[in-house]
Amino acid sequence: MANNLSKSDLYRIYTENIHYANHQLEVIKRQARQLAGEYYWYDSNNKKSQIRKELIIELKAMTNLYAYILGSKFELQLMKILHDSSSAAFSKSEFKQIMNGKTIYDMWTKCLDISFSKSSYIDWTDVGGLDLKALFKDKNSFLDEFQEIITMRNRLAHGQWSVQLNSNRTQKNTPTALNKYNDISKLVLLSNKLDIMVKIVETIVVYKDKDTVKFREKINKLVEENRINDARIKNISLETYVEGAVKKFNKKKINKKKATRRKAIRSVNRK
Repeated sequence: MANNLSKSDLYRIYTENIHYANHQLEVIKRQARQLAGEYYWYDSNNKKSQIRKELIIELKAMTNLYAYILGSKFELQLMKILHDSSSAAFSKSEFKQIMNGKTIYDMWTKCLDISFSKSSYIDWTDVGGLDLKALFKDKNSFLDEFQEIITMRNRLAHGQWSVQLNSNRTQKNTPTALNKYNDISKLVLLSNKLDIMVKIVETIVVYKDKDTVKFREKINKLVEENRINDARIKNISLETYVEGAVKKFNKKKINKKKATRRKAIRSVNRK
């Protein structure tokens, strides 16, 4: 009979799966960027009527697939944190409390609640001027965003690739995250944002010397990175994101036209 996997075994497995998810996201990003470049080439050359019908469907499929894998990776990142073997991480009883959560959102919440309470010597409302509890608990907080990502992933996981429904399946209802991050340019930045927010949680959980300037500086730096990323998400557009892909597709069209001309000339010369 095979031995059960240890905590460190599971940590390595979750880490490996996160790396694999990152590879998947990179492949999809390249393909979606190429498709979007093709679309905007036709659009910018006043040839929108020539866009092949499948192109927009393919682009949406790639975009939603990216969103699904991103949401799945987000769950893996929680599991990796929970299986960390740092002495500052969770005890067996704390781990059990978290895993008893009914939903992934409950587990994220319990993970933070336990981390805050077990370091009661820290004033979590003033970590280098930051109120970390408010950052996670207030309206429009990190945890609200966590729930949005979880909902997005769950809808897509249930096969609602094109049209999404509410939880009761009585009405059409596009998840907030799919509305906010509705193209590959925003989803790529969302991926960066989630990595930063996960790193903040991970630091809160596993960092040993929390009552130090180094800890406060690290948290503040991550929160500032997140703020900058948020600003980029608001300002980016798919059209500007794929400018390089448009140029590449334009070059492909020019080369194809040249090749057609050369072929025509050779055909005439043979005659």
